[in-house]
Amino acid sequence: MSRPTCRNGLVWQGRRARFIFGAAMCLGLMVTSARGGSLDDPGVPTDPASAMYTTQDLYDRLAFGTNAPKRAGAFAEPTAGPTAGTMPTTDDIMAKAPATNSSGAVDGEVLSGKTFWGLTQGAWGTHTGTIATVTLSPANDTVPNGYYVATTLHAVDPDLAAGNIVSNIAIFGVTGTAVTATGDAVVADVLATKTFSKAGASGLTGTMTNQAALGFMPGPANVTIPAGYYSGSGVVTGDGALVTGNIKAGTTIFGVAGSNAVVDTTVATATTNDLLSGKTAWVQGAAITGTIETVTLSGATTNMEAGYYAATNLAQVATSLVAGNIKKTVNIFGVVGTYEEGSGANAPVPKTGQTNSCANYDDGWYSTNKGVAWPHPRFTVVGEADTAETNQIRDNLTGLIWARDANLAGYGREWQDALDFIATINAPETLYGGTNDWRLPNLRELFSLIHFGTNSPALCDTEGTAQWTEGNPFTGVQSSEYWTSSTYALNFSGYMWYVILDDGRVGNDSIDFGASFYVWPVRGP
Repeated sequence: MSRPTCRNGLVWQGRRARFIFGAAMCLGLMVTSARGGSLDDPGVPTDPASAMYTTQDLYDRLAFGTNAPKRAGAFAEPTAGPTAGTMPTTDDIMAKAPATNSSGAVDGEVLSGKTFWGLTQGAWGTHTGTIATVTLSPANDTVPNGYYVATTLHAVDPDLAAGNIVSNIAIFGVTGTAVTATGDAVVADVLATKTFSKAGASGLTGTMTNQAALGFMPGPANVTIPAGYYSGSGVVTGDGALVTGNIKAGTTIFGVAGSNAVVDTTVATATTNDLLSGKTAWVQGAAITGTIETVTLSGATTNMEAGYYAATNLAQVATSLVAGNIKKTVNIFGVVGTYEEGSGANAPVPKTGQTNSCANYDDGWYSTNKGVAWPHPRFTVVGEADTAETNQIRDNLTGLIWARDANLAGYGREWQDALDFIATINAPETLYGGTNDWRLPNLRELFSLIHFGTNSPALCDTEGTAQWTEGNPFTGVQSSEYWTSSTYALNFSGYMWYVILDDGRVGNDSIDFGASFYVWPVRGP
């Protein structure tokens, strides 16, 4: 006898085969036995009574409702054992089996006489529905609960017809056509020859007059419209001039609003002498053209011609309008003077900017510092914003105008190269700042920028109250040597003075030995 073999719930032993549902099914059989079932064979293999449903039969019944028949004859031993996946496992069967569900139907939710499988807890198994089949009654509008077969409401109640419903009223999709005579019109309200009915009367004929065509022109006077019916064949004469452009602003005529361009000019008092030259205006119904000329200020005279002046800056018209050229405390057109007369001196020495004191009687020891006070602001941008002139900065102490970029040349240059660069920025095709009077500063001019209270660089900011920072107001300042146009007196032919902006020192160097210093163009007095 061969050793029993088990595959997918099918046990093979000798020449007899039995369909057993795996280890889990064996436990099920034990439970069944405990409930009264028998574990004895129902018959020998040759006996048809030995036939049992397979796990495949159980799966198909649950999954598809298949009614598989049992084997009718004697058992025939298979020629080979089953392989993996031959038939469903007990897990597959359990997955298809129904489970309790709180949403399962109950008897009162299924039609009467229809059976179903109850899934709710305590009501498991086969049940029969109890919902009754009912019909509507034309005798009342009560609708009992229950199941209704498809029908139409007017089949239940033939009185549900358009002729039985008030005109324009819809009941269950049926729109009424019946008219109830409830009107209160009199014959004078109805057009002549037209008949009508109303509550308590029928066959009445109207007497309202059918008027002839109406024709009139809109005007300032009211027009009386005769009573009666107008068929629309009448004409109200139009006026083509009734348009917005012909109506004064703020006025509406027959619904047409006036134009903002149309105004009452009878109150205007302007004359040609009140308007700019070439400009027109309407005065008392007539167009006039202005004669006021556009003129400009001159820095050479205080006289002002009559005319129109564009917005400007007086300091641009007269570049000498700076604090250093005005007597101290005197305010001329908003510029407060800083010039102090002293012992016949015509060019007072300005303050150094030094505030630190190392010993009594040194420059910083004097609380007010000696020399002409710096104006505030010390520097001013020349010209309007975003114009060529904004590349220039005016020193309000000296009146000199400096290139805003202190490294305009881009790098240090030898003496002749520095002069050639100045010529380049004065040339028409490469003009800088809109002017051609740039030059190298002399030694005193360049030295006048030094702020001895700072270093690296020794230069103040726009207000003159702190050290320079990039863009305030200059850009590209180098703490290095800058050329001046002044010749060294001991060697007029070969040495030039320079200023070191790092700390304010001055020196001289040969122009023949390749000295290379920075260039800072200046112009002005």
